[in-house]
Amino acid sequence: MISFWEHAATAKLYQQWWGGETEGLLSEGGLYDNGPMLEFFENEFEGLSPKRDVSIGLTDLLSGNYRVLNNSDINNKDDLKGALKASFSFPGVFPPHQGFGSEFVDGTSIISLDVFSAVNACLKKTGGKQEDVLVDVILTTRD
Repeated sequence: MISFWEHAATAKLYQQWWGGETEGLLSEGGLYDNGPMLEFFENEFEGLSPKRDVSIGLTDLLSGNYRVLNNSDINNKDDLKGALKASFSFPGVFPPHQGFGSEFVDGTSIISLDVFSAVNACLKKTGGKQEDVLVDVILTTRD
């Protein structure tokens, strides 16, 4: 995890559109192109074999609903890259990610920090035993 964030601090995760912010604003759905992020994820996840459950909250732009993607939605490395790209797609700054049957942006558009979905999934797996639940949270907002 530390290595991932150290690499992210120096990696090229987005770029200008060919026509600059004007192109992004008028025709691309976001001021900047976050396409390079997929290459970063590809390099970071090379040989990765996740050992924990995943819960990624996203905003579905077509329905207006909050949606949590978990292990049953993320079946391979491409699904994981798409879900993470969507979770880094801040509305207006980056275009929405098209995948999982809709268009998605960062989930904090609706819920700032959704710990409850992850905890409820863990409780379901442990048969309700709270002492068996350990939560790792990456806070991407200060709210």
